[in-house]
Amino acid sequence: MSTTQKQDTEFLNSVIGTGLLESSIDWIKSNMSITEIFSEKELLDEAKNYDPEDVCSQSSLENWADNNGYIKE
Repeated sequence: MSTTQKQDTEFLNSVIGTGLLESSIDWIKSNMSITEIFSEKELLDEAKNYDPEDVCSQSSLENWADNNGYIKE
């Protein structure tokens, strides 16, 4: 005999509660580094999808470059 999706959900909610996922995410964020969760390839692939200006302002990027020896060409 199989169960319905509703029965499965009700069972899980009554046995483990609805906060398990949130608690698990909080524990992972507090106890693991990003490199323990994702491979270097996954991190590099994801980084390719971002423009630095999406994260920092142009002036912040220029200040960082100036402070780290980069010269604007």
